[in-house]
Amino acid sequence: MAVILEVQAGPLAGKQVTVLVGQAVSVGRAAKRANVAFPDDTFMSSLHFAVECSPQRSRVIDQKSANGTFLNGAKIAEATLSSGDQIRAGQTVFAVRFVADEKLAG
Repeated sequence: MAVILEVQAGPLAGKQVTVLVGQAVSVGRAAKRANVAFPDDTFMSSLHFAVECSPQRSRVIDQKSANGTFLNGAKIAEATLSSGDQIRAGQTVFAVRFVADEKLAG
């Protein structure tokens, strides 16, 4: 199952980031350091967090960000993701959703 991160609040509200099984995606302020950049979020670190998606589980990993990565309001270093979770990095809030791979193709 793929992970979709949908920006609910922050400078790029409405943007979606898809992480396919077997992928890892890094998120941060700097396009040169992160796969997905949010340059207008000045509270986000240049490399803030990563999401890894495997067949067994998906997880979020803080990348030693200055202001921390929060999962459902709790500061984390690393945590397993569930559908419905919220990740906050800087001023940006992401809703976590899982989607079957075949639904992405359609």
